[in-house]
Amino acid sequence: MWKRRRGVATFEWCAAGVPYVAALGVFTTPGGTGARGRLHAPGGGREYTAAGRGRIAAEGETRMMGHSHAVSGALVFAAAAPFLPPLLIGRPLQPGEVLVGALLSAGAALLPDLDHHDGTVANLFGPFTRLLCRTVARLSGGHRHATHSLVFVALAGAGTQLGVARWARGFTGGLTFALLLFAVHALRSHASGRCAHSRATTVGLAAIGTAAADTWLPGTGAWLPYAVVLGTLAHVLGDCLTRQGAPLLWPYGRRFEMVLIKRTGNRFETRFLVPVMTAGTLVLVWLATFAPTALTG
Repeated sequence: MWKRRRGVATFEWCAAGVPYVAALGVFTTPGGTGARGRLHAPGGGREYTAAGRGRIAAEGETRMMGHSHAVSGALVFAAAAPFLPPLLIGRPLQPGEVLVGALLSAGAALLPDLDHHDGTVANLFGPFTRLLCRTVARLSGGHRHATHSLVFVALAGAGTQLGVARWARGFTGGLTFALLLFAVHALRSHASGRCAHSRATTVGLAAIGTAAADTWLPGTGAWLPYAVVLGTLAHVLGDCLTRQGAPLLWPYGRRFEMVLIKRTGNRFETRFLVPVMTAGTLVLVWLATFAPTALTG
């Protein structure tokens, strides 16, 4: 699918069920599955093979950060699971709740980017989710403004708490489905196939997870606000590690940053940070499931 946005030609295709995007360049030869083409980016050209799983990273921002945010949300939830729930809800989480909670927190970690017209959530269902994100951006002042603040984190948690208290099971199920949808989409854990099939699989997996949580984890509503807060907080603090930072104290305009990721999707992020966070999440979830007292004594 060819797209032109702000004078920049992009081309999207699916390889093994994953949509890949090459941006900030012009294709002189269209490519499809099994075809070859050349991307002329500023400073030179690169060849790609659509049949492979390689990603073209042109000189500019890629879309890896949505995946990174999701993994960071899962990691923060898994790390806090042995300690915070007994203080906040009066009981420890069960192993299944830790696993589902990590996924829900991963989905919640994408909520601040509802203000990004071309982010992970915006590209979930094409023009429908892009319209949603453009609307949020207009209402919040643009990308990395109100939704990237501690005020938004607090409002997201309070709103979830209010929704659970007022609409109970219906609200819990709806939000669980939405967050699982975001998480599966961002973590790219859907099956191979064309883009439309991948979206269908993403929806199916989210529906199965929601039904399982509703059936076997009836206490999800008690800790769902906590998962939302941790996920959104992980995103906001993660953006403080990049250029532009985040306006933590919005509406006060100062941005807070400690730049460790100079360019979204660079090697430090994709080859070190994300693998380390993924391994840490898996270890912590395993400990919570099979050795719940290992961390708390």
